Amino acid sequence: MPVAPAVPTLGRLKPARGQGAAARAAAANCCPGHPADAALLAELPDLARQAYAQLLASPQARTAYELIETLQPQVAQRIYPQTIYRTLAQLTQHGLVHRIASTNAYRACSRPGTVHDGIHFLCTRCGAVDEAVDPGINALLNRHADAHRFAIDQRVIEISGICARCSAGS
Repeated sequence: MPVAPAVPTLGRLKPARGQGAAARAAAANCCPGHPADAALLAELPDLARQAYAQLLASPQARTAYELIETLQPQVAQRIYPQTIYRTLAQLTQHGLVHRIASTNAYRACSRPGTVHDGIHFLCTRCGAVDEAVDPGINALLNRHADAHRFAIDQRVIEISGICARCSAGS
């Protein structure tokens, strides 16, 4: 009976037994200098760490298909769209990435580990995405929602325009 080659299980939520130290080392090397919790990163499957590292390295938000194209050469198993969408959902659930609704793309969170609603500034020239957090905006939205007896399910604040780098180049 042929033995299957050792291929990482892309959907595994925790490292396999005996891989704890290796997973922690991979997590530490995944995103050096970034404030994401190394213990949390160690719990993520390899594909999630690789996707997160790609999102951290990019100033632009990336679509699931762009991530597949970038990550596919790094893994032995084929990455299917549903796999990367599950991975992105997991990263979003852990507060490591934000979904940019207007482009259906994803961007690494600038403040992982904190509960916040980000304000996303989207450059229409270069595609860069910047994030800001302002509790005053959330308080304003809550006051208006309360005044209208409206229950907020989700806040998505995306502002399109030209970033400073593109403005300076004009």
